[in-house]
Amino acid sequence: IDTVGKSVVVTMSAKQGAKSNIQFMYKCSISFGEGIFNRTKIVTISPYYIFVNKMDTDILFRQTRSSALADAWDDEEQAEKVDVQAGILLRAHADTPFHWPEEGNSKLIHFRINDTVHDWSGPLSIDDIGEWTIKLRNQ
Repeated sequence: IDTVGKSVVVTMSAKQGAKSNIQFMYKCSISFGEGIFNRTKIVTISPYYIFVNKMDTDILFRQTRSSALADAWDDEEQAEKVDVQAGILLRAHADTPFHWPEEGNSKLIHFRINDTVHDWSGPLSIDDIGEWTIKLRNQ
């Protein structure tokens, strides 16, 4: 990553518990400084994913089949006992960096409004840059 003007994605893993690794993804870019610093290389490191909530209500999001819920999704009786609020909270009009909680699981995200009325959305790939409209179902 020594080339000026080039951006690369850096992926790192860290042990999160007995079963899984969290996967951190960052974008690294290199540029020259300005003015008297024109011979200085500036390395910028930023999160690869940033979620922005433009709504007036809090939302939750989670990775598809995270281990905390995987067993319950496979067993109907257990599914009723799972905390339906399990997920990462994103407050209204806020933003947060996102890293994959479980490296080996599929790279899909589910969203829901932080209440007891709405169910989780269907899975969504976040690899496409842009804004999305998500349809949420009532329970």
